[in-house]
Amino acid sequence: MNNLVSRMWEPNAGLPWRALKKGTIKKKSCEKCGDKNTVAHHDDYEKPLEVRWLCEPHHYEHHHGRLPLRMIL
Repeated sequence: MNNLVSRMWEPNAGLPWRALKKGTIKKKSCEKCGDKNTVAHHDDYEKPLEVRWLCEPHHYEHHHGRLPLRMIL
């Protein structure tokens, strides 16, 4: 099973979104560039409410070691 598929089946993967709806955690700006349009990144799925907020290009960079081509060109 590839990494993306295994993360989709991670039982705690939806906890940050439920916590956002309840107000337990607050969505933040990208920690690298300050963009307000962010996604939650887990460094450790055993700690489902400990997330880093990254914009999509910086989230891509974190996983692939480079920004998406659309950001470079």
